[in-house]
Amino acid sequence: MRLAFDCCLSHRGYSIQGQAADASETVELTLAERPPICLIAGDLPGGAVTALVAISSGAPKTRVVVMVEEESVAEARTFIGVGAAGYLAKDIACDSLARALRCVARGEAAVSRKMARSLLVDRRRLQPNGPAMAGADSAQVLTLRQHQVLDLLSRGASTAEIARALSISPVTARRHRGALRRKLGVREAKAFNRAIKGVHVPERKMVHPPN
Repeated sequence: MRLAFDCCLSHRGYSIQGQAADASETVELTLAERPPICLIAGDLPGGAVTALVAISSGAPKTRVVVMVEEESVAEARTFIGVGAAGYLAKDIACDSLARALRCVARGEAAVSRKMARSLLVDRRRLQPNGPAMAGADSAQVLTLRQHQVLDLLSRGASTAEIARALSISPVTARRHRGALRRKLGVREAKAFNRAIKGVHVPERKMVHPPN
């Protein structure tokens, strides 16, 4: 998959600036290079959400696109909620990926038409009489403490471990976790856990769009 992306983007004028194997390396390299666009795997070791939050804070001009094995509305809402500019399947056609990244470089969002429809239907279902969820701006409503809890959750910390690390009670830790799920718009616990915890998989890529 990594070589396929390299070939696809390089032949369409994109410059691959670097690669990283986990969330920590992704953040470090992104903050050092400040690329216009950063591609990360949805199951990035160390947590894609952790990397997204750190990049959004430390390199706000870098637009992050999450690449996943299989699209999920719940996961899309989570990633978009913490600042992702795009959410795409890894099996996307090469030309479609190049076009999507050009849209991201222009400040637009990149999701498939099917996912865009699914997100719209899901928003209407969750808020039939109110405004749609805030989308990418939702990341800005997370408090500092919630960012800390999110980071610990993405590392696999339990409620008790979060409480000890932040010097708060387990009850407070559970409340923060619940608040995160509500703000990110993910009701299902399994979907939330999948989105915040890295498992294994490809490197992250930083790309510069063609002039």
